[in-house]
Amino acid sequence: MGSNGEVEIPKRAMSVDKKPGSKSSVSATTDNDTLVLKFTAMDSSSLRAVMNSSLREVKIANDMFL
Repeated sequence: MGSNGEVEIPKRAMSVDKKPGSKSSVSATTDNDTLVLKFTAMDSSSLRAVMNSSLREVKIANDMFL
C-alpha cells in the first residue's frame, strides 16, 4: 500500500465501524507499511460478510486518498 501514513487511513476508518452484538468483527493494525486485518466470525457466512465489507472499505479508502 505504501508508506505508514497511507495505511493509517483505512485503519482509522475501520476502527469506527464497530457493531455491538455482531456475529463477526475485524481488527486493523499496522506493521511498518502493511495493513494487517484480523477477522473473527461465528460462522462462514458471517466471515464472508465481514471480509467483503472490510475489504471494500480498504479499497474505498485507497481510491480516495491515493
